[in-house]
Amino acid sequence: MHQIHHTEGFVLGHRNIGEANRSITLFTRDFGLVRAAAQSIRKETSKLRFSLQDYTYTRIDLVRGRDIWRITNAEKKETSIPFREYGAQVKVFARISRLLISLCAGEEENEELYDVVSETYHALTTLSLDEDLKTLEAVCVFKILLSLGYVPDVLDMNRIMNTPYTHEGLETLYTLRPMIISHINQAIQETHL
Repeated sequence: MHQIHHTEGFVLGHRNIGEANRSITLFTRDFGLVRAAAQSIRKETSKLRFSLQDYTYTRIDLVRGRDIWRITNAEKKETSIPFREYGAQVKVFARISRLLISLCAGEEENEELYDVVSETYHALTTLSLDEDLKTLEAVCVFKILLSLGYVPDVLDMNRIMNTPYTHEGLETLYTLRPMIISHINQAIQETHL
């Protein structure tokens, strides 16, 4: 009998397999980046279908098989970004998801990185101004790269790391955004990401 692991995480993307199955890429609190199989998820009768849409925040039950993780249950969290009303926010999280997929080599718990992604995701449910979203995305990418060791400590590090993700907080970081983006671009160029 296989052990069921209960965790929470974000659906970063998917790949269809066969007629009804899907490989789901998850970023989880307990296991980091995980690719897991969801059986028959594309059938209209699937209970998992709505809980595992791209960019949702979900509670997930996983079983480790011989070669792959399998999703046995999932429940979409109430704080998931509503797709229809939050188009710009979903686009921000989609870009962050692609970055995570390209940077995270595999399963490895990283609580600091998970907290960065979680804090950003939840801020996206409350922010709507274009400038706030641009600053939030830049700060999040900077924190992801810092967490993974791609950028060095910089001047104003405490301010960047500790500013709350509110309109007022992000407004104080507007002037730092060009410097943050410069460090991001330098890290991407040096590491060939």
